Amino acid sequence: MKIMQKVEFTDSTVLTLKGAPLSCLIILAMAGQPLSAQCLERKTGYSDKIVNKALLTLQDLGMVTRNERYAWRIAINVSQLPLMALPDENEPYIQPQVVDFDEPEPNNEQTDTTRNNSESEKFRILTSSRSIDLSSKELIDLPLLDAADPENLRVVENLAACDRFGIGEPKRTKISALKHVTSRLICYHCESVKLQGQKMGAAIFRIEKDWRVPDDWIDPKDRVNPFQEYQELVDQNVCAQTLSADDLELWQATLESVRSEFKKVEYETWLKSAKLCAVDGDGWTIRVGNRYTADWIREHALGALQSAAGVSIKVVF
Repeated sequence: MKIMQKVEFTDSTVLTLKGAPLSCLIILAMAGQPLSAQCLERKTGYSDKIVNKALLTLQDLGMVTRNERYAWRIAINVSQLPLMALPDENEPYIQPQVVDFDEPEPNNEQTDTTRNNSESEKFRILTSSRSIDLSSKELIDLPLLDAADPENLRVVENLAACDRFGIGEPKRTKISALKHVTSRLICYHCESVKLQGQKMGAAIFRIEKDWRVPDDWIDPKDRVNPFQEYQELVDQNVCAQTLSADDLELWQATLESVRSEFKKVEYETWLKSAKLCAVDGDGWTIRVGNRYTADWIREHALGALQSAAGVSIKVVF
């Protein structure tokens, strides 16, 4: 059973984490389990860039941690935002430590209650004197703790992405360490300039300026090729294990007999991959890889196949 984590918010915490950081924190607390950044994008309605910045902010504040490689969760030991005990537990209440917000000195003539946009706000943790600018593009100058540190993993992934597209030093190290840069950002812009016939310098400029990546973009190396998957399946021809050798030979002979009636490209594209998968009293059933192949065979080749085989043939995919 999923248990929602109960989190206590102080006034200062709400003011500090307004916007995307607060939304991400509430969703994580409601989920009670690790969530991916993509899941947080869907649940909060923010873009990948804003959610990424929000998670890095919460991580800098010690409020969330990265679970394994992609999932995020509420930090177990949060000094700035302690988890409350569940109602049936009798643990003593812990006074929350407040995260202060650096505000400008009040104007003696007029008190301005309007807060600046969150993109230009700076936050300060009680345990650290270092200010964090959420919109800063400067390099991260703090030493990484160890090889398992999430920030180190992000930089390592960025370096690997740069190597994949041939981005050399010194730009390789510089853009990999930028706070807003992810391997997805690098891969998208490098792939884009390749398709557009531009030089890699254009991609580096877009990466440094944090040009947006479409939400539905998928890295070509991660895309699934349904035709390749199907070809692997038909090569195994699992259905053929239930058919006799005579039936399989007769189907191959039928294909060969109609080969001359079609152009080579038509035969290679549409007919060659079709496999006999069932033989019964009603005729044959052949299986193809997708709807388009099935439609083409029904319209252009089914009559010839049935005439050559002398039986009724059903096409499925």
